[in-house]
Amino acid sequence: MIIALPIEIKVRELTSKMFLTYKILKDSNSDIVIGKKNVIFNFFKNNKNVFLLFKGGAKKIFPFNKRSLINNKIALLDEEGPLFKMGKYGSIRYSNFIFYKMNYVFLWGLKDLKLSKKFKNTLGKKTLITGHPKYDILKFPYYKYFDNEVRSIRKRFKNYVLISSSLDGGDLEADATIYNTFFQDLLPKTKKKESKKFLARFEKADRKNYKDLINIIIKLAKENKGINFIFRPHPKQSVYKVKQKFPKNIKNIKVVFEHSVTPWIIGCKLMIHSGCSTAFEAAVLKKKIIYFASDNFNHPKEYEKFGMYFNKANECINSTNKIINNKLKYSSKDLNKDIIKNYKKETFTSNLIRIIKNHKNNQENIYIDNFYKGDELYFKKLMSTFKNFILNFKIGSLFLGKVNTSLLLKKSHKIQKFPGLTKTEITKSLHNFKKIDKYNQKVYIKEIAKDCYYVSKNKNLRKIIIKS
Repeated sequence: MIIALPIEIKVRELTSKMFLTYKILKDSNSDIVIGKKNVIFNFFKNNKNVFLLFKGGAKKIFPFNKRSLINNKIALLDEEGPLFKMGKYGSIRYSNFIFYKMNYVFLWGLKDLKLSKKFKNTLGKKTLITGHPKYDILKFPYYKYFDNEVRSIRKRFKNYVLISSSLDGGDLEADATIYNTFFQDLLPKTKKKESKKFLARFEKADRKNYKDLINIIIKLAKENKGINFIFRPHPKQSVYKVKQKFPKNIKNIKVVFEHSVTPWIIGCKLMIHSGCSTAFEAAVLKKKIIYFASDNFNHPKEYEKFGMYFNKANECINSTNKIINNKLKYSSKDLNKDIIKNYKKETFTSNLIRIIKNHKNNQENIYIDNFYKGDELYFKKLMSTFKNFILNFKIGSLFLGKVNTSLLLKKSHKIQKFPGLTKTEITKSLHNFKKIDKYNQKVYIKEIAKDCYYVSKNKNLRKIIIKS
């Protein structure tokens, strides 16, 4: 069986997907195809005996037909956080349709199972409480994978506080109004009225929390000039827009969007967030955590149970200053497996490998769409340039929105999410995991399409047939 690992937001997903690639190679006889999401989806449609890890999403943009699902297996594994963390948004985002299409549903913890019971099509399905692969990497010995990045970050920024943004505050890479239109169009008609009201309330809370959080960071930075405050934007945010929110004369505030978030968490003195799922990683790593939300609409209560919670800016500033200067003892409660199943001894990969071994490893040829014919590629680039030009004008955005709301996302937004993937990156990542385990198996990597790679222990890679 070929395991298909799509990547949508590279900075968030690449490390955990490469870890899965390594573990699947090491502990099974399956091959892997990994790369850009839409290319992997096309691979899934064109081939048989493929096992796809699918992030989920709205019914309207579900990309697979009946034929491709009959010939393959598909499993739901959300990348953005546990289902319960999404609150009201989770019930809008997921549907009985999505759960019905899955062969397996991987849940982060017991709280997710309680939520998923609202969806009748999970009954009788292979619903498994597994956690998420990112937490496997935080265990010994694999956390060593981040050693070089942690050293580099600490050398550059010394003693620092990490602020992990889960907000957009109007600073989206895409236009906020356009993005909301795009989101609204994905929802069933029966939920549009409900979601419009929800989104308006959510946006109000988001803007308030974002504004208050930025003011808190500015005041903390002024009062602690010997410490750097690293503000890490959310993948949806524009780094340029976020930078404009902070005064240029405050030199110890840095807006940085590099590496995955994990090495930043490992290296920080303290983490501050306003409802970000990266706080779960910080809790697993036993870091000091400040959770601030002046308006915690749609935030799960679990965030208040680990770390120190504040809803008033002055109290947050005063207590954070004392913690930074060791004048206040930090106190928090531990996570539990109801939230994340694999936060201690259990592993996600052991569950996945067990499932993989139950399926036949069929050695058929593989088929790839010919996406890049010369004339078609030129026309595609020309249309993309034209689309991005007219998106600069409101009337152009309104026109494209009526044609198809998926056209409303700019090229810059897509590039920020996935700037490309090289064979060198895959080789280096696998080498680092192999080095930790002292695993000497030769691995073969072949580019089968742009930003898409076939990875195997078998020197005789499958024959690739290009579909015209």
